[in-house]
Amino acid sequence: MTQKTKITVSGILADLENGCTRTSTSKNYNAEIGCIQDKYNLTNYDLEMLFKHPKLKGKKTHAVKTTSFVLEDDVDEEVIVEVEEVENVVKLVEPVIITQDNVESSENNVVNNTETANEVDAGW
Repeated sequence: MTQKTKITVSGILADLENGCTRTSTSKNYNAEIGCIQDKYNLTNYDLEMLFKHPKLKGKKTHAVKTTSFVLEDDVDEEVIVEVEEVENVVKLVEPVIITQDNVESSENNVVNNTETANEVDAGW
């Protein structure tokens, strides 16, 4: 009897994230990274069944992007950072509880203030 290989969903997802393709004939196959079929020694049928799992269905290989150069920083410049101290000012304001009496009183104040403002404007 052959022993079955234990494969985890998280392991397959990690392989896809790291650039493993499903097969060696897949579009973005990279021989240095490999493919899931070879890594787990799966048949085509096994691979098909593996990717029918709800958490693996439709998942694609993430392209591993590399640059064709290595950037070397050969400039030794001093970076000057100026820090300006700012004094924090906190002003405490007492909370106002709004009641029907406050609202009516405020409406009267607005009317009175408007009348006063009109009287002041007329005096200019």
